[in-house]
Amino acid sequence: MQTVYPSRAAERVLFRELFRDVATVQRNSGTLTGAPAVRDGVTLDGSSQYTTHDITGKMDGRTTMSIVLEFTPDFAYDENATRFLFDTDASNRSYFYKANNAGSNILSLQLGGTLIGNVGQGTYSAYWQQNQRNVVVISSNGSSTDIWLNGTQIMTADPTAWTAKNPVDWFTGTNASLSSKFDGEICSVTVHGCTLNQADVDAIQAGTLFDYEQRAKLWLDMAEAIIDGANDRTLDKSRHGRHFALGDGVGTGTPDFKNPGFDFNGTTDYLTNTASDGTYNNDAQTIVIACSPDFEPGGGGGGARYLFDSSSGARYFISHEGGGTLLLYMGNTQIAIIAQATYEPHWRTDGRNVLVISSESGDTDVWLNGHQILTANATVWAKQDPAAIYIGSRFSVANYFDGEIHHFSAYPFKFGQLQARDLTQRLGVNA
Repeated sequence: MQTVYPSRAAERVLFRELFRDVATVQRNSGTLTGAPAVRDGVTLDGSSQYTTHDITGKMDGRTTMSIVLEFTPDFAYDENATRFLFDTDASNRSYFYKANNAGSNILSLQLGGTLIGNVGQGTYSAYWQQNQRNVVVISSNGSSTDIWLNGTQIMTADPTAWTAKNPVDWFTGTNASLSSKFDGEICSVTVHGCTLNQADVDAIQAGTLFDYEQRAKLWLDMAEAIIDGANDRTLDKSRHGRHFALGDGVGTGTPDFKNPGFDFNGTTDYLTNTASDGTYNNDAQTIVIACSPDFEPGGGGGGARYLFDSSSGARYFISHEGGGTLLLYMGNTQIAIIAQATYEPHWRTDGRNVLVISSESGDTDVWLNGHQILTANATVWAKQDPAAIYIGSRFSVANYFDGEIHHFSAYPFKFGQLQARDLTQRLGVNA
C-alpha cells in the first residue's frame, strides 16, 4: 500500500506517517491503540498508547535507507525510563530508543536485526530538547551509518554491517513487545529508500528542503528570449533580475533560441552577464546547469569546452577537457579533475544532462543526472565575487560549448541529495 501522504519522487519514500488525523492514519494502514489524540502529530501518554502500521514489503531487501523522526518528548534525556520511538516486528527488528538510568540513558539503534551502536548521553544530551521539537535523522547504506539530532551529527560513519530484512509491522511509540512506551508527541515518521547527508539534514531541520527556487540568486529557465537586435537577452526569473545577454547582446555570438533553451554552435555562441556581482559571493555555493552536448565524453573537438565560467581571478567553472575529463573550479581554486570513466556511464550525448555542483569549502559534491560523480571532496576554497558570468564559453570568450543549454541557476547554500535529485527530475531527467 502506498502512503496516503504527498511526497516527491526524489524523496524515495518507502513509508510516511504525518499523523494528520485519525481517519488519514487509518487509511495509511495505521492502527491507534489506547485512543491517542491525533492532530498533526500523535500524543502518547507513555503507558498505554502507541500506533502500529502494516509495512509489509516496503523495506524488503533494502539496506540503503534513511529514517526521519520529528517528536516532542515530555521527558528529559536522563529520565529513569526506557522510551522507544520506533520498533519493528521481532524477527526483522529495527529500533531506536532512549534507555533508562541503568542503561546510562544511551540512544540505541538497531537495523535489520543488528545492533548498530549506542550514543552516550555525553554525546547527545546538549542537543536534546524536552517539551520542544526534536528531529532525528538516521542514514545508512548497510555498512556505514550516521545519526543526527537536531542538526548535529551524534554518530558518524559507524562501520557495523547489517543485512536487509522484511518487517511486517512498524510500531511508533513502543517496542515490539508493547512496553517501554514513548511519552510525548510523535509528529512524523518517514523512511526514505536513500541515504541523506549533512546538507539534507540542514534543510530538513530548517524546513527549507524544497524551497530552493525561491532562494536562488539566479534562475535562468531559458523559456523566454528577447531578441530585438539591440538588447538581446534571456530573463533571470529570480528576484534579482540578473538577465543574461545573448552573446554580446547586440547580435554577435547569439545562440539560436529553442524555447526553452539555446543551441550553441561551438564556435561563436555564448551567454553573458557583466554585472553579476553578488551571485557567487557566498561561503556555500550550488550551481546547476542542464545541457544537451553534441559531443561524446571522449570527444569535443580536441580542446576544452566550457559549460560556464566567470571573471578571471574569481573563477567558478566546469569544463569538458580535450582528454575527456571534467575540470571543476570553485572560488578560483581547482577542486577536482573528474575522470571520464567516473562520469561517462551517466553522460547523455545529444540527450538532456543535469549537472549539480554543491559546495562549501572543504566539502564539494557533484551529481550528473542524479548520480554522484564527486563525493565530499575536501579541497578548501574561499568565496569570490566575479563581476561577470559566462555560459557556454570561457571567460575570455573562447572554448565554446557545442550543443543546447536549457537551464542555469545558482544558490547561496549547499544542496543536499534530495534537492539535487528533485531539481534534476524537474529539469527533465529521471534521477
